[in-house]
Amino acid sequence: SEAVVTPDSLDQSGPARIVSFSSGIHSRNFTLGQEGRSLVFRIRTPQTGQNGDRLAPKFGAIRAGVPHHVLVSYRPGTLTCYIDGRPVLMCSEIQGGFENWEEQTLLFGNEVSGDRPWRGGLESIALFSGFVGPEQARHHYELHAADLADRSEPTTVATRGKLVAMTETPSPESILPYRRALGVYVYEILDPADLGAGGAGAPGPADGHPAAGDRVL
Repeated sequence: SEAVVTPDSLDQSGPARIVSFSSGIHSRNFTLGQEGRSLVFRIRTPQTGQNGDRLAPKFGAIRAGVPHHVLVSYRPGTLTCYIDGRPVLMCSEIQGGFENWEEQTLLFGNEVSGDRPWRGGLESIALFSGFVGPEQARHHYELHAADLADRSEPTTVATRGKLVAMTETPSPESILPYRRALGVYVYEILDPADLGAGGAGAPGPADGHPAAGDRVL
């Protein structure tokens, strides 16, 4: 598994589920999680058991607010964990294949039960069907680093807009095991010239307050 992980805090444990292929707190095929300043990986084999926790190595030294490119790869007898393209753990203690894997749910940021939340940013998630060696892991990190280098801060513009459509707000029960959902709001821009100027935008009417039904974006 591969992901770019940015923890909000180091005060997270359980382990807090970052990426999990599981059906509850006692059954999984694999889980990448956070335990304080370290990451932890559980993988299910006949040796490690239904929960993958008989051997669940911790690895790395992560920092809050900092993106970490994480890649974990396994083949029988070899578990290798990389952070930012460098191998930080090579474990030969875990043995066995995937013959005891079961149908599970792929989850991000929590467990199915909703009681192992992880707080942070998560992007560039990938799952591989084969073992990833050091050269390939380094290449994946370099692609991520190049992507970060090409990013720039978005331009911020203040303008007036009128709300014309919005998605229905879901109930907490309808999005379980997740606790947050994406809401989309569509606005009609009332001062389109502000967007072309790339500046701070107009404050609205002469008194500096939006007109009734308008909203400063």
